[in-house]
Amino acid sequence: MKRTVFLLAVSALLIPSGIHAMPITVQPAGTTTVLTTLTGSWASAPSVTAGGYAVFAPVGAEVWYGDAEYGLASNGSWSGFAWVGGFCFSGPCTATIDLGGLYSAVGGFMNYAPGVGGTPFIRALGADGTTVLESYDLPTTAPIITPGGVNAGAFRGVQRGTADIAYFQVSGGYLIMHDLTVGGGTPPVVPEPGSMLLLGTGLIGLGRAWRKRRS
Repeated sequence: MKRTVFLLAVSALLIPSGIHAMPITVQPAGTTTVLTTLTGSWASAPSVTAGGYAVFAPVGAEVWYGDAEYGLASNGSWSGFAWVGGFCFSGPCTATIDLGGLYSAVGGFMNYAPGVGGTPFIRALGADGTTVLESYDLPTTAPIITPGGVNAGAFRGVQRGTADIAYFQVSGGYLIMHDLTVGGGTPPVVPEPGSMLLLGTGLIGLGRAWRKRRS
């Protein structure tokens, strides 16, 4: 009997290791914003505001943004179509979007250049901006294949059971995003003054009862 229980416990521990987490490929319910910056041009900078979101690059690198023509190798190109991504010619090819709150779902319409600029990844980061909550190698987990496409791509994102995603990051492969969707947000709960008064009164009552019982 003990041996059976032990084997079942070991099996339960081993099962999750055989399951590969996957990014979501269908846009979740939420708010979608086009990451608009420049019109008819492109530029790069350490940071930029795109569609109202702060987007920044690692120290020593830059963000690439605009809507001028952007080549994606065999996946085609984007032109006249807003895009934001990591500047791959200087430093890490990474762009991080500050979501301005905590969400359980985040992602966007994106595309990348297959075989160029390193492996394209998407990542969800925690409130400290460094803890990686989820990380997905797109060509392995959910490839985007749009041969010769014009303004083509697909939705890729992250869905979690709790609203703890504060930043969304794209890197490698000249990966660029057109828009951003956030969903499942949980605004901070601030107790009303009346609720706080009732809580305080209750605690005082418990304290008096405890002292009376001890005496």
